[in-house]
Formats: sequence, structure tokens, C-alpha cells
Amino acid sequence: MYLKTVCCAAVVLCGWLLGWEGRRRLETRVKSIEMFRSVFLEMKSMVAHSGLTLEDMALELSDRREQEPFLSKLRECLSECPFPQAWKQALCEMQIRLCLSDEDVLQLTDCASLLGKSDIEGELHALDLIGERLLRRWEEAHARLVSNGKIYTAIGASAGMILALLLI
Repeated sequence: MYLKTVCCAAVVLCGWLLGWEGRRRLETRVKSIEMFRSVFLEMKSMVAHSGLTLEDMALELSDRREQEPFLSKLRECLSECPFPQAWKQALCEMQIRLCLSDEDVLQLTDCASLLGKSDIEGELHALDLIGERLLRRWEEAHARLVSNGKIYTAIGASAGMILALLLI
């Protein structure tokens, strides 16, 4: 009987942990999109005041934000290829860790492809557009977190309890 009780508790715990992991992934996606928004905001400031190339801006950002894994990966990729390809490669390699959807990656790749093709005014306009796009992505991700985050945890725990009752 004791063993059955322990097994049931383990099943409930596993269900809850699966639900918690779903919520954690939603939270990570929101934080990742926030990070990209702040990166592009910093890039806008750099375009307006420094006149650095995209590659130099990316390297400067990775120096400033050493704790950001995406920027470290971007720095690594920049040693192999120019900015647009390095950006795309870093995004693809970090997609799972950052909990980004395929649509997020596509949007972020499109955003990066807008840069480096015009004068300062054009770059600033492109960065404003990117900021608006990322704000919409963030709002959607945050709404999904609010609406589904607690549900994932509750469903995981409930599924674990149902399985435990079936074991009894």
C-alpha cells in the first residue's frame, strides 16, 4: 500500500512538473521577446548617435550584455559570416533555448533584413517599425502567458491526479 501511495504521488508530481514546464516556456518566450525589443531599441540609439556598422553594433551589444546568450551566439556567428546571415544562424541555433515559435523567428529574421539598406533616417524608421512589430509579438506572447500559464500547471496536476486515481 505504501508503495502504491508513493507511486501515485510521483505521478501527480510528474503531471504538475509537465504543466509547470509549459508555463516556464511561455514565460521564457515573453522574456526573450522583451530582450529583442530592448536590443533593437539600443540599436536605434546606436544608429542615431554612433554611425557604427551592423556588425560593429552587434559586437558592441554583445560586449555590453555579456549575460545574453543570443548576443554571445551572434558574436560567434559574426566571426563566420556577415550580419544578416549571422543573425539568422544565431536565431535558428537559439530558437529552442529562447522558446521562440517559428513565426517569432521568421519575424525576427525579417526585422534584421530591414537593416543596413538605407541612410540613417531610413534605419531609424526601420527600427521604429521593428519596435512596433515586436511590441505586438510581446503583447500576444504575454496574453498567452496570462491566459494559459496557470491552466498548464492546473491541467498537469489534474492529469497527474487522474492517473493516480486510475492506479489505485
